[in-house]
Amino acid sequence: MDLKFFAGLTFAEIAALRGGSERTAQRDWDKARALLHGLLQELDGRWWPWVWRNSP
Repeated sequence: MDLKFFAGLTFAEIAALRGGSERTAQRDWDKARALLHGLLQELDGRWWPWVWRNSP
């Protein structure tokens, strides 16, 4: 997820770096997005007060 989101690499570039296929990079991205979505849904807004209280 870091290479796609923060570095802005394409799936082809990620696959070349990791020695896998472009399709595997796409599947890994999809799984990471689904996991993150599920975790945020599970929190159901409960994390916002924590972020607000603990921000610098």
